[in-house]
Amino acid sequence: MALFIATIFLTALGCISDQPAEGDPSSDPDPSVFEVLHQEISDCGGFDVALVEEYEGDYCDAEVLHWTYDAASSTLELSDERIELNCCGDHDMTLGLIDGVYVASETDAPLAGGSRCNCSCVFDFSIAAKGVPEEVITLRLERHVTDGSAMGGVIWEGTLDLSQGAGWVVVDDTESFMCGDY
Repeated sequence: MALFIATIFLTALGCISDQPAEGDPSSDPDPSVFEVLHQEISDCGGFDVALVEEYEGDYCDAEVLHWTYDAASSTLELSDERIELNCCGDHDMTLGLIDGVYVASETDAPLAGGSRCNCSCVFDFSIAAKGVPEEVITLRLERHVTDGSAMGGVIWEGTLDLSQGAGWVVVDDTESFMCGDY
C-alpha cells in the first residue's frame, strides 16, 4: 500500500514539474498563430526611411515603435526605431502570442565566440506578420540582451487600435548620444 501511495505521489509531482516555469523557454511566444512575412534588422545607424513618418521628433530624440496595419491582408508591421546596443552583436526579432498578448521580442547576443565591440550604435528592428485580426490588441515589447547586461526585459506594453491603420508610440524618450554621423 505504501508503494502504491508513493507511486501516485511521484506521478502527481511529475505532472506538476512538467508545467513551464516563468522564464522557461517552453513559455515563449507561439508564432504559429500567424505567418511572419519578414524580419529585418538595420545596420548601425538605422533604416534610411521610417515606417510611419507621423512622429514629429528627430530620430535621435526618442526610441519610437511605429506600426502599420493592412486590414485587407490582416498584416501588422512593427518597426522599433533607435535601439541603443553594442555595435557587435547578433540581432533578431520575433512576434508571438502568449495568453492573448502579442509579444514582440528583440534579442541582442554576442557574436560567435562571445565577442563584443568597445562601442555602441543605434539599430532599427522590423517585423511583419499576416493573420492578425483587426481589433484593439495588447502588445508587449521585450528586449533580451543575452550576455548579462542590466538592460532588457519588458520595454513597453500597451494597446494598439489596428482599425486606425497606423501609428507610433514613444518607447524611450531619452535622447541618444550615439546618434548622428557614422
